[in-house]
Amino acid sequence: MDNQPLLADVKALSEMHEQGVLTNAEFAAAKGRLLGIAPAPTEAYAVEEGRAAKQAAAPRTAPPQMSCPTWSGLKMKTKRSIVMLLFACNYALICYAGYTVIRQRDSVGEYDTDWDKWLGVAILTGGGWGLFVFVFGLLLHAVVFKRADDSVFHGNMSTATFRVNGQITLAADDFDCSKLTIAASMLLTSGVDGAAASSESSSTSRFELSTGAARGVMLSCSPEVAETVLSFFAGAVRNLHDRFARYKEVDEATLRHFVEHGMSAAPESSEKEKAFVLRRLRDDNQDDSSWSRLSGTVRESVSYFKKVDGDSNTWGKGKGNIDASAPDVLAWLWHSCTYERNHTERKNSNLLQMELGVSGTRSKFMVFSTKMPGAISNRIFATWWTWAKEQNGDLIAAFTPHDEYGPGAEKHIIDTALKAVKSSVLGTLRGFYRIKTLASNVCRVTLLVQGDAGGTIGKQAMAWGIKFTLSMVKKLQDKYMRNGAKVDAEMRGAFPAPPLRRSLTSEQDALVTRCLPLERGAEASTRSSRRGSNVMAAVGAKAAAAQARAVKGSWVELKSTSPFVSMSMKYTEPEEGGGGSSVALGKAKATLDCSATEALAYQFAVCGREKMKISRERADRGVVVFKEHTKHDFEWAVVKLAPFPMTNREFLGRFLCFKESAGDLVLVFEALPDTTKVDYGANLKVVRGKTTGVLRFKPINDDTQCEVTLVQHLDAGGFVPEWVVVASIPRALSGVDSMQELFQRDDAIDGAKRSELAAIINTSEQPYLPDEDELIADVGAKFASLPAFEKLDSPDHFVHMSSVFKEENSNAIGRATTIVDASIAEVAAWELAKMSRENLKEHVAFGGLDRNLVRINDHQNIYHVVYDVSIPGFLPRQWVSRLVWKWEEDKKELTVALDTIEHGAFPKRKEYLRASTTTLVKYKQEANVGEIPQTKVTWTQQVDLGGAIPKWVNNRQGVSTLMYLSLMRERFDRSLELHGKKREELVKMIKRHGRDGVEYSEEEERIVAEGKTWFKAFNGLKSKDVDMRSPQTKGRVAYKRGDSRAWGWSIATVRASPEEVLARVWDVKSRDKMEPDDLEKEIDEQPNDHNQLVFIKKQSPAAVISNRDFLSRMVWEKSESGGYVNISAPEESTKRPANKKNSAKGDFAIRAKYPSILRISPTNGNETKIEFVIHPDAGGRVPPSIMNRYIGSNLAYVTEIQEYFLQLKGKYDKADGRALGYRLTYPDEKNKKKPSEAVARIVKLHKGLSQLSREYPWIVAFLEEVLKGGLHRNKAVSTKLDCLSEAEARKIGKNLPQALRARKTADAGVYQWEKQNPSMVELFEKYPWVEEMVLTMGEELLKNAAWGLWFRVITGSGLSMVDLATDINMILVYFAEEGQEGYGWMMLGMVLASMGLQLVLVLVQNGKAGWGKLLREVLITVSGLKPGVDAMRVVAKAEMDEHHMLSAKMELAATKCVEMFCESIPGCILQVTALIQGGSGGKMGTKVFSIVVSAITTGMNSASISYDFDSDPKQRRLLPSFYGYLPDEGNARTIMYVCMVLNSALLLLLKSIGVALLMLADTKIFVAYMAGDQLLYLGLKLVRGDFLHWMPIEGVGGLAFSLLVRVIGKTLIDFTGIIQFRGAGELGGAMWLWTMILALVAPWAAVPVFFGGLTGNSTDVTAIEIVLNNTNSIIDALEVEQPDVWELERSDAWRLLGGLTTGWGLTFAVFISLMKKTYRSTFWSMETGNEWIQSLFLQGVSDEMKASMLTMNKAKWEVIAPQVKEWVREGWMGWERDKPEWFNDYWKALVPADWVPKEGKDGWKKAKESVRRRSISVVETLGGGDGGGAPRREVSGKGRVYISD
Repeated sequence: MDNQPLLADVKALSEMHEQGVLTNAEFAAAKGRLLGIAPAPTEAYAVEEGRAAKQAAAPRTAPPQMSCPTWSGLKMKTKRSIVMLLFACNYALICYAGYTVIRQRDSVGEYDTDWDKWLGVAILTGGGWGLFVFVFGLLLHAVVFKRADDSVFHGNMSTATFRVNGQITLAADDFDCSKLTIAASMLLTSGVDGAAASSESSSTSRFELSTGAARGVMLSCSPEVAETVLSFFAGAVRNLHDRFARYKEVDEATLRHFVEHGMSAAPESSEKEKAFVLRRLRDDNQDDSSWSRLSGTVRESVSYFKKVDGDSNTWGKGKGNIDASAPDVLAWLWHSCTYERNHTERKNSNLLQMELGVSGTRSKFMVFSTKMPGAISNRIFATWWTWAKEQNGDLIAAFTPHDEYGPGAEKHIIDTALKAVKSSVLGTLRGFYRIKTLASNVCRVTLLVQGDAGGTIGKQAMAWGIKFTLSMVKKLQDKYMRNGAKVDAEMRGAFPAPPLRRSLTSEQDALVTRCLPLERGAEASTRSSRRGSNVMAAVGAKAAAAQARAVKGSWVELKSTSPFVSMSMKYTEPEEGGGGSSVALGKAKATLDCSATEALAYQFAVCGREKMKISRERADRGVVVFKEHTKHDFEWAVVKLAPFPMTNREFLGRFLCFKESAGDLVLVFEALPDTTKVDYGANLKVVRGKTTGVLRFKPINDDTQCEVTLVQHLDAGGFVPEWVVVASIPRALSGVDSMQELFQRDDAIDGAKRSELAAIINTSEQPYLPDEDELIADVGAKFASLPAFEKLDSPDHFVHMSSVFKEENSNAIGRATTIVDASIAEVAAWELAKMSRENLKEHVAFGGLDRNLVRINDHQNIYHVVYDVSIPGFLPRQWVSRLVWKWEEDKKELTVALDTIEHGAFPKRKEYLRASTTTLVKYKQEANVGEIPQTKVTWTQQVDLGGAIPKWVNNRQGVSTLMYLSLMRERFDRSLELHGKKREELVKMIKRHGRDGVEYSEEEERIVAEGKTWFKAFNGLKSKDVDMRSPQTKGRVAYKRGDSRAWGWSIATVRASPEEVLARVWDVKSRDKMEPDDLEKEIDEQPNDHNQLVFIKKQSPAAVISNRDFLSRMVWEKSESGGYVNISAPEESTKRPANKKNSAKGDFAIRAKYPSILRISPTNGNETKIEFVIHPDAGGRVPPSIMNRYIGSNLAYVTEIQEYFLQLKGKYDKADGRALGYRLTYPDEKNKKKPSEAVARIVKLHKGLSQLSREYPWIVAFLEEVLKGGLHRNKAVSTKLDCLSEAEARKIGKNLPQALRARKTADAGVYQWEKQNPSMVELFEKYPWVEEMVLTMGEELLKNAAWGLWFRVITGSGLSMVDLATDINMILVYFAEEGQEGYGWMMLGMVLASMGLQLVLVLVQNGKAGWGKLLREVLITVSGLKPGVDAMRVVAKAEMDEHHMLSAKMELAATKCVEMFCESIPGCILQVTALIQGGSGGKMGTKVFSIVVSAITTGMNSASISYDFDSDPKQRRLLPSFYGYLPDEGNARTIMYVCMVLNSALLLLLKSIGVALLMLADTKIFVAYMAGDQLLYLGLKLVRGDFLHWMPIEGVGGLAFSLLVRVIGKTLIDFTGIIQFRGAGELGGAMWLWTMILALVAPWAAVPVFFGGLTGNSTDVTAIEIVLNNTNSIIDALEVEQPDVWELERSDAWRLLGGLTTGWGLTFAVFISLMKKTYRSTFWSMETGNEWIQSLFLQGVSDEMKASMLTMNKAKWEVIAPQVKEWVREGWMGWERDKPEWFNDYWKALVPADWVPKEGKDGWKKAKESVRRRSISVVETLGGGDGGGAPRREVSGKGRVYISD
């Protein structure tokens, strides 16, 4: 299309702008509307555009900037002339000044050598020249290129025009993708000269983009202009690509298509391809002994080997199991150009250059380059690939140098491409991948590779980097890693059936014949030995060893690690010549809930995923399968970690499994000969142990279960005490325990047995013998006619416990009663199933040692049990009892009687002491609650432990057994179900009640009206905060004059509807509302649905205080707002008169009053606000002050309601996550000392947390470690989420406190910790509420932990006070030394200036806060505690009050800057000056110490500012291109922080020495140096149009503020090198770097100047004085004589500067090497502040980021105002609907009226009126450029607006 009309319009606009008709802003706005870019087309079309697209440039292209008003009117030639003249004069001035100084000093003979003289000349003139070149380069870039750019797009159209022609095509591609191609060319002309440039960019589904070079350049700046214009089209492609990117989806579709269609449709391999694969396979020799394991890799999941062939070629081999199918792995390897592979390889410094398939074959060519370190040239590799499938199913992917392919069109293309590569060296790679299927989704990958890197390091480089070359196997492992338990299960399912014994080879059969006799030796293990078991538990391993030796050849049972596994051992003599080694034979036996084949497969997989993880956690040195004979016969080696001081043990063995004719599966293993050697990749110091054994699996129950028996002969090797061997036997046999635990199906098996027993109890007729009836009668008679029971304190208030004593027996009789949510048969069957697995576990948990049962019939058993009494020196107790159960006639009650007897199966034994017990249990049916049956259980018992145990101990032990009923009750507890049904009924009633229009009586209305007045009464009182259990609730207490009783008020937000909350409150007899001190709770009256009379009796907390009871009328009413009020008013009743015995129990209680009102108000969504007011009266003679002390716990009622509904939720959002964090941190568990001890119970109570723990069983362990808050060494865990073990989860939990300690805020600490542990990133993405929960726990840990808030406060204030103290001390020292009073006065002035500026800051921040608060802040500042208090506020996330101008973080940063600028930096300079001029004065140590303290304090302040901003997650999210240079790994971060501290401290010392030397040599040189440096910096800012600061301060005040901030910022950078200020909004990256160079050079230049001028005549006229017109020195007071003192020598100066410079260079080098590479460019960035601010909008990835630009100085972004206006108009109504955080009243008020759409005018006007400018926070003053961050304006809790950090 023709673009001449458009050009004419633009030219007309330009002429009007030059004539002054249009302002800059109007011209930019009109031009923006005129040059608006149309949407991207959807079909091919031609483009012809003039002055195209500067404002929509590609993301990396700098946006246009606003011209300086006084500069933009000048012609380009005039600008260039001024710049050249200015810097020519500057250069001449500097050179002349340097020459004059040198000549003057030389004339008076002050230079000893020519070397000194010319060194000074070189440094001065060289520094001047360097500064000239650098600044001139910057200005040339800014003026010529940037302004030339500007002249084309914003200047006069007559100077330059251009034309862009091109075509856009869009075509369909695979997997619902499109291929977009843009071809464009541009012609640029300027006057009669012209220049042309062209560029082409394209994007396929893989997004490959290339840009051509500019051609025909005839104007010096035209290539840059051409690239700028054409980059718009490249940016359009990028934007379209990013807009519709579906990386993961497309990758998955590509790989899936290859697996499902590509492999089956692939042509057969050609002969050439077959020969190629065969050649590669011959490179591998499985039996080649020349392979050696790489050093230090034996514990890794991938096995790495290498060998060197006869041609000195290094070959590498890597083997590892991959949790994916073989075709999936081949697909991933074959498709090297997926999005994922491209991203990963680029991150690893590799780049895929080309991938080219060979049509009609299975071959392709791939070219990629690798970046080499240092000055070594990059390498490029071109390979030919093909794949094949072997007859055994293995997949092969082979590769070799592309030259071996032979001639072909595709190879010719590759050759041509390689010829164009000049900067890289061509290398070669050859090898293959073998992919062997192990299970349906598991395979083993073997990579064999040999290469030559080319050049002079070819073969050596491959030898050095062989592990890196083989790393692809590890990448595959990491990519496809799945849960280890699931993978192991798949492997067991694919385990091949073992061969029959008769099919074994003779050599294998001989092995079996040698091992099987061990089973015959184990047959001596009898039942009697088991009853003599647990010797180790009773007397220890040493005694067990002595007993085993005493009964040599006999079995002694050991304490098993599981109640379901029996273990025993016997001592055997060591073999002849064994060196006295102790050996033992151990046996373990158990029943497994799996088939024999599955159990054998588990045991045979010695390198299974879970086994290897456990081995690594135990720190074993390695498990290796080093030789495989068959799939059922292999040789293995393991190195076990031995306890200090023993040497690690090495075991080598051979596994062989087979099947016997009887059906048993047998695994035999035997130690290998001592001559066998294993390659561990290292020389390990070990002692060889031996183990031989038999593992037999006998199928039972139709092979659904199997009996496993392990007999193992263990020789630990070396000289090991016998008791150590005995102690190690259980661990050696623990494989049986592991199998039992893995395959256990306890719930299913126990459930089946209980159902069977319950059916017998319910339905079968039981004939009873006389002795059975007699037993029941005798036990019942024993407990009949007892005196009144005395109530006992019960740990479970749902279990009522009591005891009584009979006269004839001093042993107590205990009784316990509870209600169980189950039928009689269910409860009785659970209790009577004594040998169920669940009961066996509880038996062991309570100290049980043995448990047996002999079944007589269905209703009678003989029960034998042994318990450890847990009293040192006392024997275990043994009980033998007879148990009979029987129904009463009406079948409404079941009786179980148990009494002690003697039985032949369980004789008395000397190892135990016989005890006795008599027990009577009554199960009585109660009325159902809904559909849930209820059973009342009464357990009466008398226990006699026998022996010499005191009676009081015996009674206490007997009563403690009654707590068994608590376990029974919890086992069948269905409280949540009961509450849910009751709550649903009440909610229906409440809603129906409101619809029915029920009338209230006069009395009810009076109660409601009176209750409502209590809110007014409280609001009229002066109140104060009280501590609440949860930070999510607030409480206050108030006192009324003349009333000693306190008023209390609390508020909370509940995630439930108002009706649900009211139902919860109204159900006063809910089971979970029963508290331990509740003696009675009844509803005496309920005349209607909204009225009830409630009686509650409470137990007093102290014996001297009587119990209290409460009688209250509860009435609720619906309010007009849709909420409810519930009033509880004290009432008197004749049924329950006050201060009488009012209960059935007959005990006395004093009447107390508890008037209260609960207001329930609906809020947003399903949330309800509840407010609670109380005015309690304890009654009696209890002083009100005691009752008032407990007001906080009473107000916690709202917290209980909040937590109750949180427990019910199964799905959480972030608000719930925060509530859970508080709940875990403040559990309020009275019987728990620490939050970590209550985690398991809280997780069990909360439905959502319980579900999470079932998915990830380690979650409890993880939370426990977090809440312990201990500081541990930070160890990152890279395991995926689904593969985490409990040990790894604990390690991750321990990492969090350390990460929090390293940061000031919890979000920064959690962010760092999350990046270190990738599994947490997965967890947070899957469950965002977990992140909020962890963040909340982190915040509270920072407040409460010893290393948290107060540590920071003490550290911050302590460091500041130490610095202040040293400064004060130095002031006193200077005043005490004659002739140095001037230093003292100046030091005092600096301290007072710092204090004064801090007081100004306090006044600005708190000027409207009132005198009290202002005075407090002044005292904090004067005392030197302000830095610590500011740190405390940052950690505590203190909210801004209405009068504040700065956020807490900003106030802290501002205080640090004031300290550095006014005190630390000038103080350090002054002290160094005094030390050099005046010597030590006898106090050298004191002066040096003070200087070092100042330097370190400044370094820490500088480093903390940079560190805090960069690690802030908000800053990283908003400005990812600038923030994020700190690595995620904790140790690296710590090192970088230390480097930043040292870097700033060393720079300050260097700069201080240089400045001091210049001042002492000639103050005028010093003034010229400092002033010139600042003036040049400010001049550069002016020339680049970047003088105004980005903070939104306009007018004359803005100019003054900008000048002040620029000077302060430059000074801070000069002396501290603060990293944060390298941002474009402050100094800028390139200027920061140049400032550092000058700061390092200046001290070296000052040395020859100082030693040439120190002793000269101070009245001499110098060249600098001439230049400055004899400007008076600003520090003449320092020029005093100091006779007879120490003086700085020239050699000392050089050494000192050398050391400091070297230290600075090393620390900076370490800092740069550790930082993320992508951020290094920020240290030499040429971006201006204008460009940075505009990039927030032009390149912003979110509306929040774009919106932040409007909070900046408008002059910086006014040029793009038209685009901003369009964006605002389009998005306004959507923001009004969604209400993002940043879209608040303040931000709305910043928007001009004509930008707001008509529909949003009303909201804009309201916002405009509501904003008060004085309450607006100052933005982040420390962030500059990218370093400044994008401040985010938020609304505080009080509704006011501020800018957060």
